[in-house]
Amino acid sequence: MTVRAGLRGAPLISALTDLLGKDKVLGTREDLLIYEYDGAVDTATPDAVVLPSDTSDVAKLSRFCHQNDVPIVPRGAGTGLSGGAIPVEGGVVVSFARMSRILEIDVSNMRAVVQPGLVNLHLSTAASPHGLYFVPDPSSQKACTIGGNVAENSGGPHTLAYGVTTNHVTGIEIVLSDGTVVRLGGKAVEYEGYDLIGAFVGSEGTLGIVTEITVRLTPLPEDKRTILAAFPTMDQASASVSAIRLKSSTRTESWSVACRPCSTARSSRRSRSVRPRSFSSDASSVIRRAAVMPSLSRTPSGSTQ
Repeated sequence: MTVRAGLRGAPLISALTDLLGKDKVLGTREDLLIYEYDGAVDTATPDAVVLPSDTSDVAKLSRFCHQNDVPIVPRGAGTGLSGGAIPVEGGVVVSFARMSRILEIDVSNMRAVVQPGLVNLHLSTAASPHGLYFVPDPSSQKACTIGGNVAENSGGPHTLAYGVTTNHVTGIEIVLSDGTVVRLGGKAVEYEGYDLIGAFVGSEGTLGIVTEITVRLTPLPEDKRTILAAFPTMDQASASVSAIRLKSSTRTESWSVACRPCSTARSSRRSRSVRPRSFSSDASSVIRRAAVMPSLSRTPSGSTQ
């Protein structure tokens, strides 16, 4: 069934202005153009854009839209590639640009409470003086928001070892479609009952609108080293990676494989597999592993050390 806005155009903008105030509602053609796209290729123009300043604004807006059959589309920074922020049936886009504060950094419990409009990288920057950081690191982390990360269950290189966004969210405050405000979880690692937070993270705003997020912070590594090793074949490179994972206690933050084509002058030689290896552990372990890598690149085909 197609859902279309029941109240549209000037009457909608007028009603929203009466509800929330003129400074929180955008309705001119020029303003709406900014919110008709995300990081992908599809576009659709909303009927209005609302910039709430707190949870009560979101609750009032949700209640109003529910009563008037107006679709709501939450929006972070618009960097997503799935179309989650595109108002395909018009309605109201909710921009969280004004809800971008860090409400608390609880160092002893390694938790942070933030608003959905907070830029991902800003949280790690604020937590770094305490020796902590927020693990999920999408390629757009300098611009994307924590709320958007929750909606899309975003990942990044570090999540290969530490998990995606859902593994680092322990509590959320959400506004349901009828304006009801609900809190799920908190600062604890686990709670009894169904994993409702896990169901919500990645739902792209279809189950509700998140207005506050409690996230897990992780200790910064004591040291980091990146090592580049060359292998005659891709099979040897893959086998070496597996061997390191099985035998090493070093935490692996990211792996990368690149196949370098043979040059024309050496066309008879097989292409080489290049493996940058990023370690994150104590300094002595990093140095010890660095000494192992050259021997791995020299092992006979099909074997590892």
